[in-house]
Parts: sequence; structure tokens; C-alpha cells
Amino acid sequence: PATILAVGAVIALLVDAFFPRRTWLGSGLPSTFATVLAGVELFRTDGPDSYTFALSLIVLAGTLLVVLASNVMNFENAMPPGEYHFLLLSSAAGGLLMLSARDLVTLVVAFELLSLPSIALVGLRPGDRVAIRSAWTFFLASVVSTAVTLMGISLLYGITGTLRYAEMQEALKATSFADDVVAVAVVLTVVGLLFKLGAVPFHVWIPDTYAGASVMIAGYLS
Repeated sequence: PATILAVGAVIALLVDAFFPRRTWLGSGLPSTFATVLAGVELFRTDGPDSYTFALSLIVLAGTLLVVLASNVMNFENAMPPGEYHFLLLSSAAGGLLMLSARDLVTLVVAFELLSLPSIALVGLRPGDRVAIRSAWTFFLASVVSTAVTLMGISLLYGITGTLRYAEMQEALKATSFADDVVAVAVVLTVVGLLFKLGAVPFHVWIPDTYAGASVMIAGYLS
């Protein structure tokens, strides 16, 4: 499903680049088709009993809702539709990869793929100072949370010698490190991830980010 969204993002960008006239529907159609196809592939591969399936379905349903709503944004002249759909689907692909990750390296890379296009979406309106300020707030929060997460992950790797979830769980049970060292590593990792997600009580940057984002992007982020 993530690969289908990534391919759909590139097609949407190319359609907008070579379409004879500027229209939101031009890049919106391949985006809609790619999101629906990703959902079909999700049902085919994961099945309805998987925890990953349930969360991935939420990501795809939310993305499809935003894509469909965006097809009526012909009044929007400030944001380029091709780049909008490219960034939106790229971010959603990162969300799917994040949910299917089985190790911390994939998780961090997927988180960045989710957040960096989202930052660009918030500041996509050229000349809009509020949007640019909100994008900078989002960017700084993302950078700080990534740094904290990587510090925690590096400690966990030093303690366990692995970055895979299953192997790390077994290694933590048998570790000879002091409990406070393990606690610091886990707390740094979890706090960094929660801060990046904007989960309570690490959500202080969320209101300013939503204030500068368009209605569609604020809906997608939420």
C-alpha cells in the first residue's frame, strides 16, 4: 500500500506538470485512484484481523477523505495542486510505513517521511506569513523530537545490541544494565515519539501549526 501511494504521488505531480490547464481535479484523480487501490491492497495482504490493518485503514480513510474534499478546491489559487497531492500522498505513505515497521530504524525513517511532507504542506502557500511561521514551528518541534528519539534509540541499541522490536524485547528481559539506565533510554525514545505525534502532554506546538495550515491540511494532520 505504501508503494502504491508513492507511485500515485509521482503520477499526480507529473499530471499537474503536463496538464494543459491548471486544475485540482487533474492531480486529484490519480491521487484518489492510488488511495483506493492502496486500500484494496491492504485488504488483500493484511486481512481485517491485524492491528496494523486497523490503523493503516484509518490512515488511508483519512487521506482519501482529504483528497476527495480537495478536488473541489478550484478556488484555491495560492497552493499548487500537483505539489499538494504529491506531498499529501508521500506523507500518507510514511504513515503506512510507520505502522508496518518492525524495527526502530524503519520507524524513524517512516516518521520523517510522514512529517517532512506535512511540514511542507503547512507552509505551501507562498507569501502567507502565518503559514510560514506555523511551518517553522512544526519543523522545529519535529527536529527536537527526532533528536530526543535518536538519543533514546542509541542508548537502547547500546543496551540490547539490536533495533528489532522482538529481539529488543527479549534482550531487555535479560539485560545486565541497571534499571535506571534502561528507564532513561525508554523514556527518551517514547517522549521523542509522543512529542513528534503531538500527543498530550507534548502537544504545545499543535495549535500554532493548525492556525497557519489550510482547513484541508489541518484536517489531515488531526
